[in-house]
Amino acid sequence: MHPFSESVVAGNSDFVLRAYQKFKGRWDQAFTRWDPVKNIFFTEENVSEKRGDAGFSTDGMLLFDKSTSRILYVEYYINQFICMDTLLQVLYKRQTIDTFSNTVIKVSLETTPYSKTITNGSPLHQINLESKAVNGKLYIHSATPAKNESSKEFRSNAVIDVYRISDGHYLGSFYIPEFKGERLKDFEVEEDKLIVLYDNYDAVYFIPFNL
Repeated sequence: MHPFSESVVAGNSDFVLRAYQKFKGRWDQAFTRWDPVKNIFFTEENVSEKRGDAGFSTDGMLLFDKSTSRILYVEYYINQFICMDTLLQVLYKRQTIDTFSNTVIKVSLETTPYSKTITNGSPLHQINLESKAVNGKLYIHSATPAKNESSKEFRSNAVIDVYRISDGHYLGSFYIPEFKGERLKDFEVEEDKLIVLYDNYDAVYFIPFNL
């Protein structure tokens, strides 16, 4: 098995991995489906962009929504997410509503007699933070404001953007406020509730009914 950076269980027992592999002699990452019972691997060929940087510039979060049997990949540095079926066929690619996009991403390769290290060669602004795929909806913690969002509201709240997984349609956004000076660190979705983790506290919020 190749080393991998992301994994989800897709279906009853199969895994989908974002695995490191060599393409034309250069390391990159591609989505791979693995049947652990039969030990069978299938790797897509035309989904992942190959840049020869071990997948650094296209890093993201891999998700699976049980209700739709859809695989989602939300990129960290580009305002984009990809939706695939369980056969790793692309159903669509959508841009998020964020106004910022890293149009040029560069990496640096440092070589010694004993190792090769790939590092960030240019300032990168993370656009998408934590993401969850639950009950047919994709929840993305956005790191940048949308066009119609005031900077004051954005600075004092964490913003969760919601998309419909079936077609990638944007449904709306809602705010998670700071709690005792702490901002949202991570979250989980449970039915109509958002369970929020701060540095020193946990909190539960109701998701707006219209989303």
